[in-house]
Amino acid sequence: MLMGLGALFGIDFLAKHFFLVNFLANALIVGALYGILWSIFLILKNKERFVKIFKSSMKNKRVALAKKIVLALFAILILLGVITPDAFIRLMSLYLAIVLVLTFYLWIAVKAVENSCMLKYVKPQQLTEGDWIAKDVRVSGKYITGPKDLGIEKKKIRKLIELYRKGKVRKILIKEGIPFVPSFFIAYIITLAYGNLVLLVI
Repeated sequence: MLMGLGALFGIDFLAKHFFLVNFLANALIVGALYGILWSIFLILKNKERFVKIFKSSMKNKRVALAKKIVLALFAILILLGVITPDAFIRLMSLYLAIVLVLTFYLWIAVKAVENSCMLKYVKPQQLTEGDWIAKDVRVSGKYITGPKDLGIEKKKIRKLIELYRKGKVRKILIKEGIPFVPSFFIAYIITLAYGNLVLLVI
């Protein structure tokens, strides 16, 4: 898409008006908001499963330990914010305390969204080049494909279809991503209409 935009506007336009720089800045902002909204949509669509996985994640021993550490640091930062006479340190302590807790729960929520909403089983015939395989596929102990491939190739898809016809492979677990193409289009329109959102806010 970026190559297409470069071909459409030309180097002179990009150099004079910083269009590409503004577009990339807007794409980051719009992409983040788009990702959050898409995640909320997925949570609402798979509410029961999400809640179940979120709760089970919180019961995990490592997560429980991390939670205790986060809450301890939160308490220390809040205490520091209360007792310190310096206004800047007080503000930064309270800010860090809130960010720390929010980041922890956001991390758990993101993992829960991934496990509850973005994993699904498909037949080899339904695979397309670039699909992210979420779990190793082995036949008679031999590795066929898996997460480390960073996107499945056509050659391996044909191999899986062949194994499926022989009854050696049934369904493949894949990880679906967020379709970010609309966010690029939105960022493009915003860049044309308003320029750089960061500079606009400042």
